[in-house]
Amino acid sequence: MSTTHWISTACIINKMKQQKGFTLIELLVVIVIIGVLSGIVIVGVGDAIQRARMARSQVFSRTIHSRIGMDLSGWWSFENNALDRSGWRNDGTIMDGAVVHPAPVFEPGVFGNALRFDGSNDFVNVTSSASLKIINEFTIEIWVRPDVRTLDWQRVLEKGRWTADSSRFSYRILGGNEAGLGRRFFRFDLAGGGVANSVSFFTTSPGATVGQWYHLVGIYSRSGNFMRAYTNGVRVSSITPTVIFNGTDTDPLIIGGPSPGGGHFHGLIDEVRIYRAAMPTSYIQKRYVQGIKGLASNGGITQEEKQERLAVLRNSDHLAIDLDSALAGNIDFSQYTKYLVFEK
Repeated sequence: MSTTHWISTACIINKMKQQKGFTLIELLVVIVIIGVLSGIVIVGVGDAIQRARMARSQVFSRTIHSRIGMDLSGWWSFENNALDRSGWRNDGTIMDGAVVHPAPVFEPGVFGNALRFDGSNDFVNVTSSASLKIINEFTIEIWVRPDVRTLDWQRVLEKGRWTADSSRFSYRILGGNEAGLGRRFFRFDLAGGGVANSVSFFTTSPGATVGQWYHLVGIYSRSGNFMRAYTNGVRVSSITPTVIFNGTDTDPLIIGGPSPGGGHFHGLIDEVRIYRAAMPTSYIQKRYVQGIKGLASNGGITQEEKQERLAVLRNSDHLAIDLDSALAGNIDFSQYTKYLVFEK
């Protein structure tokens, strides 16, 4: 309400006082004027409050966009569900064959729970979205514990098709009979235009993977022209890809489902993450150290195994973090803020 309005009202009231009283009409006029002016005040205050709320909303929206709109486009921690914690709402559906799983099994995993896959018909289906359409570069991060050995492929994760007009990325486990090796290994695949590249990690002995937790990371970068695989924080393979990865388009993301020429995954899967960025080695190793600390606390590995894993990482050729600092307390992820939308 402006100063002029208040002055005008005051003048009317003073004039009426000089007349030693109010007539009924004059009193009604004053009431009407005060009501109108009060309405103006209320509307003005309401507009100001609304503008303030809108401003705060816009700031909040920009903040959320600046964080969620970065690189973590999917995060399935399997805490008794298959919801996406990245903020993009890429929620998964736990399937039992062609129907929604009536009673999925969750067991202790890396931090909280992990999802058990029966090796028969269990899988998680994540409908494709704009945030999962990845073209230039990406990072896949998965924790897995295979519980049986098979003679064919087990698919851990896959998105896309191996056709001339589509692209695919996947992480699979090769069975013990492949190539007469008598041992299984993990394979990170990238396909585009009907041509495939892959980087693989071989286990050290037959059956070494059964019942053990592995931290698997696959990275593709078009600008850097590389494709890399990490296992338990150690870079195990790197190649220059020959395929042109054009994105996975509308194909769903499948976790633990059947692989072409192979089968369903049998075991536990936890902490699946997809980033639209080629994450640095230091981040991958911090995530691994954070994970084995969680497994040791959760009963997934013994303290002795924890120390053995740390020794392998410490003696690797690609150690990129201060391991002692990472073990001493909370791991510092501050330099990776743009990647961590809702980090634990």
